[in-house]
Amino acid sequence: MSTYDTGRPPRLLWFRSIRPGLPAFLAGHLAEQVRTMSRFFEVRVVDASGDYDEICDQFEPDLCMFESGVYAGERELRNTSAHPQVPKLGFLHADAFDASRAAFVTDMARWGVSSYVTTSMSMGDYTPEIGERLFVWPNMVDPGMYANVRRQHLVPVLLTGSRARHYPWRNAVSRVLEENFTTISMPHFGWAGERGTERMAWGQDYARLLAAAAFIPTCGTVTKDLVRKHLEIPAAGACLVTQRTPAVVAAGFRDMVNCVFAEADDVVDRLETLLADPDRLAAITEAGRDWVLEHHTAEHRDQVLQWYRIVSHYGPGTAVTQSWPDGRLAPVPSEVGPSQRLLASDGLDRHDIAAGWEALSRRNPAAAERAFGRALNYFFIPEAAVGMTHASLQRGDVRAAQEWVSRLLVTSLSHYGAPEPDPVFWAYQIRVHVCSGDMPSAMEAAARYPALRHPELDRIRAAVLARRLGTAGRTEEPRASAIRPSIAPPPPVDESAWMLELKVMVSACSPKRVDLTRGVRALVPALPSPVAASWGRGRVAALASRHAAGRVRSAPVAALRGRLAPIKRRLMSDPAAREVAAVLEDEPVSSAAIVGAARSRVSRAVREALTANPHVRHIRDDGQLNPAEERQLVFVSRAGWPLIGGIGPLLNARVVVLEGTTRPDAARALEDLIDRGRFAVVVHVPRYKDGCAVLRHLDVPRGASEVGGPWSD
Repeated sequence: MSTYDTGRPPRLLWFRSIRPGLPAFLAGHLAEQVRTMSRFFEVRVVDASGDYDEICDQFEPDLCMFESGVYAGERELRNTSAHPQVPKLGFLHADAFDASRAAFVTDMARWGVSSYVTTSMSMGDYTPEIGERLFVWPNMVDPGMYANVRRQHLVPVLLTGSRARHYPWRNAVSRVLEENFTTISMPHFGWAGERGTERMAWGQDYARLLAAAAFIPTCGTVTKDLVRKHLEIPAAGACLVTQRTPAVVAAGFRDMVNCVFAEADDVVDRLETLLADPDRLAAITEAGRDWVLEHHTAEHRDQVLQWYRIVSHYGPGTAVTQSWPDGRLAPVPSEVGPSQRLLASDGLDRHDIAAGWEALSRRNPAAAERAFGRALNYFFIPEAAVGMTHASLQRGDVRAAQEWVSRLLVTSLSHYGAPEPDPVFWAYQIRVHVCSGDMPSAMEAAARYPALRHPELDRIRAAVLARRLGTAGRTEEPRASAIRPSIAPPPPVDESAWMLELKVMVSACSPKRVDLTRGVRALVPALPSPVAASWGRGRVAALASRHAAGRVRSAPVAALRGRLAPIKRRLMSDPAAREVAAVLEDEPVSSAAIVGAARSRVSRAVREALTANPHVRHIRDDGQLNPAEERQLVFVSRAGWPLIGGIGPLLNARVVVLEGTTRPDAARALEDLIDRGRFAVVVHVPRYKDGCAVLRHLDVPRGASEVGGPWSD
């Protein structure tokens, strides 16, 4: 008999260690989670450190929940194999794309936890290797927070929440709304205690701000998740404007019934139609409020209690299925097997990552890097970084592959404090050693973390052992330890295809081949020897540099291009180029430097906008930057990356325009400028050819971290 049947609520022991320095609004969210859980359990929150056996003896819990993820601080629990009769549940508290998922999986493995809950409706789709053991405790609202809020609708549109690059729908729609409606904007200063976060409204102050607008747009990040704002906006009595996604539809939102579904190209028309029909707008707004209060408040968030009852009755390890919009759990009969229905989120980055692996299957690493680069334009997404590692090895660039693996390992082991790496991350570290010809390092890496197992890791270990023994056949069977889930598994292939791919990589990375990543001078030995002999190696290298920068053009071609330029401008304009031009025409910059000649639409738009900008005194086309210039704009074209030499020259610019942001160099520069250079995204179009972005330097210093909070906006 469960303790719930005895008349008292079950005792929940919540192991939660939070890193210091979180802003007040996030601390409020964490406290709200505890209050919600306390409706159904007798909750005791303790640090995830100490002796688990002693802690359980002291509190005698009926259920233990272990939290890990993006907010996790120091956690050192011992003796977690004690009290096997107490059910264990892991709480994955992170964005669906976040690298902290790897730390969570490692923590759960060392603590003996095999069932998980998360607030993300997209998490199962993003982390499929744990999807069958995962259910959702969705975001919710506290109705008391909105009970006495006066709905005034003083302004047509309120723009609130982060405008970071992993909110592409929100950024695109907000720019359109700013141009067409009276709006007020509520800045978002970050999640990691950056300067300014103390001024962010939360609680009832935040609810009153929401209630002041007729319409408020929000989205579920690149993952198309259900975030807190999807529920907070209707609860406050404003009309929710959002993207039609599987998660939002599953939560019960219906277009023009209790919300407005829109995209950037139709949002103005849709809002104007409702503003002209106030009765219909009021009906939709009221229906949205009613729906949230009837389905998405704290009293509807008893999913953990439902799970506890199921495992108490049917036994630990019982598979569950979850139905929407209320998120009800039900046991799956043992004869059916694990068949939980996972929500397909249709995340933008998932399409890019799939396209990258498809290109790798065709041995087209350049196309793969562009696809993975589009995903990395949104955030540092581990699955895309693993793809970049594979692509780098496929084209023979060991150095780039090691950089990607190092970033994965540092993020997991250092930033999030995981005691062991994700097994696929470590498999690719071994693969990099093998491809570089460093077999001693490969064998040493293969021997580390002996209990860490995954099909990808088992294969590369077997390949290293076979190489050591000088055999080409089968090796010893893997250890009997359990398979560790990975957050970034590559697409499955059979043994022969896997081995063929490894041989292709080893051959491509052979030191006998020219390493094209070492600059344009590496191109010289590949040119015909008579040319190099007659011109000289220095002149050939200079020519290669000019080609890389796009500065070589024959006279007839130049004349023809000049005559066709007006027609070409009319025919080849596009929304991305116009958006870039619209920003730069009025930007208060006094000079501009263009690095790398280019003939793209964005390049043309940049030049024309700078020419029309009354503040710009001079434009330099030679790629030379003036570090003393306080109000300088720098445009780096796709051809300019071989010449720029890192982000250092860009850090003092007021505005930076980047082209080719889905390519590895530019993708890394985009991330570094935001993280370390204190730049904010003004325009970001990763799906435009090779991507483009406009960044503006922040006048107010902010923290270096771009670690986002899960659905805090």
